Amino acid sequence: MSLTQRPLFATLALVSRFGLVGPFGLVGPFGLVCTLGLVGILGCGDGGPAAAGVGRGSLHSIERDLSPAAVELRARIEAGDVERATDLLATLAGRLGVEEPCLRARLAFLRGDQAGWLRCIEEARAAAPNDPRPYATAVELWAAAERLDAARAELQRGVAAVGELTPELERAKAIVALVTPGGTRVGLDCLQRAVARDPALPFVARPFGQAYLLTAKAALADQDPAGALLALDQSLVYDPLDLEARELHAQALYANERFREAIAEYEALLAEGRDLRGELAMWHKHLGVLAQIAGDRDAARLHYLRARALGLGDAELASGAHFLREEARRLLLAGASEAARNAEPGLAARLAVAATLTTEIDALRTECASELFQRAVSALGRQEHAAALVAVEECVALADEDRLVRVLRAKLYFAAGSYLEAADDYRWVVDDARAEQLELPEPVHLHLAAALAISGESEGAREVLREVLAEEPTGRWLEETRQRLRELENG
Repeated sequence: MSLTQRPLFATLALVSRFGLVGPFGLVGPFGLVCTLGLVGILGCGDGGPAAAGVGRGSLHSIERDLSPAAVELRARIEAGDVERATDLLATLAGRLGVEEPCLRARLAFLRGDQAGWLRCIEEARAAAPNDPRPYATAVELWAAAERLDAARAELQRGVAAVGELTPELERAKAIVALVTPGGTRVGLDCLQRAVARDPALPFVARPFGQAYLLTAKAALADQDPAGALLALDQSLVYDPLDLEARELHAQALYANERFREAIAEYEALLAEGRDLRGELAMWHKHLGVLAQIAGDRDAARLHYLRARALGLGDAELASGAHFLREEARRLLLAGASEAARNAEPGLAARLAVAATLTTEIDALRTECASELFQRAVSALGRQEHAAALVAVEECVALADEDRLVRVLRAKLYFAAGSYLEAADDYRWVVDDARAEQLELPEPVHLHLAAALAISGESEGAREVLREVLAEEPTGRWLEETRQRLRELENG
């Protein structure tokens, strides 16, 4: 949120962005000098009148409207919801006493109206010179405006006027400590003390959230991821919508090897518009490697694919890209095996999945078909005709328009006595070559005629030969064709 949306912690958010110190040593952003001496001035010691409580024995008893509307009003102001807070304040006009001008001051700050919030503070102070709330509000708004000198002076003035450090003033002191480099522990102690004395104290959710966020940052800097995670869990209890705390919480989960939770949190942040694609992609790649090592191929595939979708190229995926290509290859070979067993839908489904794993699906399909063809040829060389036929059936599933593959399958069918099946493949090759006006390296039409004749389709065999003689009167196999036709006609 912007400075005007989170007034009490605008400065804290800026300081935390640079770590615990500003970009120029102990000088915070925008030239705000945050001296370590302030920690001593604002320390939460137990001695002296500044440490007195407002509970039993307190000098002051603060009356606070705890109706649902009033509680929501304070929460909306703390969340920076000006529109809703303005409406609620209008409905509560005249019921909040001296707190009303203090709340109007906070709303004026949210609108960027410094003169307006200063007038409201003075109005509240004039109405109740010994009430701590106008002073506490002024401290917090000066701190949010990056005016720490003014905030310190207002805090001292408030303690002097009230006569003690009430919970409201102790909360204000905590805020000043939190925007001071090195003041995190002091600020957190002050907040805890203030709430212990006044459990209904408003405007503490955001301060607590930021205090624990800074504690977590310090723990991470000290290489203590477990401590950081504990602190961030607390931060999100108080301020569950803080994007920086949620992002750091995911990083702490990852550092504690709670990878799935970390990724789920990052994915949620990404969905809400946080630009975390690069880091999230690397996390998915890492989990893909771990899943692959564990033998969980499905999980590895999902993580690598998500990493790719988030922007990692094959070079960045490295072994992950090789894994995905091998997964696609495995799917193609498995699909071809199913198709060879007349389970065609199995191939289609696997092809669809394989296409999501590699951008080279056509080249990979050709590569797998070539592997299967060589497997068939090798089996044939060993006189293992059954194995050769299985391999070539699988090859056809991936390359059914390859003429050489279809001819080999036809020959294996013929050798196995499946003459009509052989004729189907030979017929396809003859028709395809004729359509492409290609001359085949062997007389496939003669093979087709032989397959038809031996299966009892003599007239079909003669018709094939007549067609070739009519369409290719000067063809390469002219004499062989005429001889075979005479034999069939005289047979």
